[in-house]
Amino acid sequence: TGRYARWSAEHGSVTFNLAGFQMAWAGMNEAGLAISTMSLTDTDYPPPDERPPLIAPFWVQYQLDTCATVEEVMANDARVRAMGSEDHYLVCDRSGACVAVEFLDGKTVFHSGQAMPVAALANKPYLASVQAWQAGLLEDRARFRIAADRVVNFQPSDATSAVAYAFETLQQASGQAIHGVPTQWSIVFDTANLRVHWRTARNAQLRYVDFARLDFACGTPVEMLDVHTPLPGDVSDRLDLYSFRD
Repeated sequence: TGRYARWSAEHGSVTFNLAGFQMAWAGMNEAGLAISTMSLTDTDYPPPDERPPLIAPFWVQYQLDTCATVEEVMANDARVRAMGSEDHYLVCDRSGACVAVEFLDGKTVFHSGQAMPVAALANKPYLASVQAWQAGLLEDRARFRIAADRVVNFQPSDATSAVAYAFETLQQASGQAIHGVPTQWSIVFDTANLRVHWRTARNAQLRYVDFARLDFACGTPVEMLDVHTPLPGDVSDRLDLYSFRD
């Protein structure tokens, strides 16, 4: 016998899923909490204990379902444990607070507040990346350097220019730009205005979902949209009922 996590969603969310329903790779909930996943081969999960285990995509969905702040995400480490994938996570909330969540040497590691001098994440442990960046040891095409430099240089203005700046940052750090593995999709979470924007390698048109036009009430049917759908602009009303056939 084993222990299993059961929970009810306190917050509705928009997620990006690689495998199926609730297998979230990234997403944002109606409270403005956003999570992104990045590969980390150094991942070493805590050993089994009394906490119910969740494979990584369910762990992401659990945070979106139950949390409104990064503090609540960190507190959830006492309730469930992640397992199964070599990943780490950048989590930000509507206040602008962020935390990097990693699993290293059999422990859960959080970097937030003063321990997170820049809200950026790539495919190396956060501490190693930020120390190399601060020491000027990262090459020009290093993803962490590109992202961190642009985060530091960002000058807040209106939402439209902020979203454009974020996409420009993702383009500069894309596999196509740094001659790495081609980037397949880029996502920008506007936590202040509760909009999710994205573009993909197969459809470069910018699309977005506006949370104000979605119904997150309990019992509302799950809706979906092919991430590559050839549509521009606001696609909030183009979502269809979730189907196992699609």
